[in-house]
Amino acid sequence: MWKLLTARRFGPFFWVQALGALNDNLFKNGLALFFVYRLAEDAAESRLWINLAAGLFILPFFLFSAIAGELADRLDKGRLIRWIKFQEIVIMAFGSFAFWQASPVLLLAAVFLMGTQSAFFGPVKYSLLPDCLQAEELPAGNALVETGTFLAILLGTLGASLLAANNGLPHWLMALVLAVALAGWLVSLAIPAIPAANPQLRLDFHLFRALHRLMRELRHNHAIHLPVLGISFFWFYGAFVLTQLPAWNRWHLGGDETSTGILLLLFALGIASGALLCARLSRRFPLLTLALTGLSGLGLFALDLGLASPPVQDVVLPLRDWLDQPGLVRTSLDLLGLSLSGGLFVVPMYTLLQQRADHARLSRMVAANNVLNALFMVLAAGLGMALPAMGLDLAQGFGVLGGLSLTALSALLTRQTRIRHTDRR
Repeated sequence: MWKLLTARRFGPFFWVQALGALNDNLFKNGLALFFVYRLAEDAAESRLWINLAAGLFILPFFLFSAIAGELADRLDKGRLIRWIKFQEIVIMAFGSFAFWQASPVLLLAAVFLMGTQSAFFGPVKYSLLPDCLQAEELPAGNALVETGTFLAILLGTLGASLLAANNGLPHWLMALVLAVALAGWLVSLAIPAIPAANPQLRLDFHLFRALHRLMRELRHNHAIHLPVLGISFFWFYGAFVLTQLPAWNRWHLGGDETSTGILLLLFALGIASGALLCARLSRRFPLLTLALTGLSGLGLFALDLGLASPPVQDVVLPLRDWLDQPGLVRTSLDLLGLSLSGGLFVVPMYTLLQQRADHARLSRMVAANNVLNALFMVLAAGLGMALPAMGLDLAQGFGVLGGLSLTALSALLTRQTRIRHTDRR
């Protein structure tokens, strides 16, 4: 598996996507801190700017995923990646100018452009792997991509926080995102040419008509319903955990920013470890068996995390006292277990999507998957906002998440049982 990182058919692409994820999270987290500590005059205004930024980053996935999928199926993917990465340099230059001007409107425009660039890169990111790897290498390739993505998310989050803590916003952040964007484009030059999957495909620039047709094709493609819904649920789960983890640590464990960073590190390492473990186990066990095992862990560990969480407490503990809490070991093991289960679950889902989709339509099906992923992430934010209205705290919210996971597991097992009975008949 590790030899893939040095192979030209995979290595440059791996570093390109990892650098892109790093830059996204550096900019987004730096922007959130900038809004909270530099621009907003009160808590309500900071929440307004942050929610607007989150919405503007996700919006392009609904607007542009259809045309992005068509382009990825029609064009040489290596050439398309180089074009997309060059646009990242332009966008980061614009974002740096927006930071320099301290203009909320320009900063929000930069976030929208970042979301647009990510929407165009997404279909290429996963449809490229079957072109570069053998069928038996797909689990390993997907595992490495997920590992790189979540470690980049972690580094971007921590990097922005460190810059903010040392008064490095926005000047050092401006220089860093430009440097990472330039590095990503330079690495993309080493990606070999990849023949177009469907060079005769006609592009439809009517965004809403193309989106409607894309989702209709997904609805009729029953073979990939399972992996697409599985991936979307993974991002629903991950978005909820990543969003609520800082507040849960603050109010249930009494943790500060440093301890939140430790928990985020634990979560990212768990996802990476689960993905790599899945790549190893896929040589001996069916992908669906590994996915079911991961989904079971997502449910059970989230339930136990809810049960093990201390009651709400309005106190912030120094790191030493936070580490001495008697319940910390159990909650940390639950967090590690659910994140490891997530890696074990999502790698088979991406692999099954790549194997089951028609090669000439794979990029478009990945694009349709990205639309559903964005929708499920919005639903995760909605769940987080609905918890207080339902009279639930964040610990109970993790219990709800665990219950949803086990419900999904039950539905999946029922579906597979019906398929086996039908096959026997």
